[in-house]
Amino acid sequence: MTTKDKDKLNLTIENLYDQVYKNAIDDRVKATELYDDLAQAIMGVPENHATQGIIIAKYLERISRSTDQLIKVLEIKQSAAIAASKNKATELSDEEREELFSEIQQAKEKEES
Repeated sequence: MTTKDKDKLNLTIENLYDQVYKNAIDDRVKATELYDDLAQAIMGVPENHATQGIIIAKYLERISRSTDQLIKVLEIKQSAAIAASKNKATELSDEEREELFSEIQQAKEKEES
């Protein structure tokens, strides 16, 4: 098995979130750079507005979709963190379980005597 194959198998949810996040940021940066370059090129030249306007709109759409992806990833991560904290809050440690069991046993013994 090659290293590349092993890397594919070792993908975790956290790694996938990180990749999606990085890709969305990269998309935003590239689209913003292209938008800025094209905006400078058409500035003050009305003929270019007509011919390049569609391309500018595509860049803005790409930036918007990247932002939506970032928001979605963060919402999913936040939901997962909330669920994990709720789950952790309801779980008892071994020490807490033993203490609770001991208290129950003591209460039972008092009832029997």
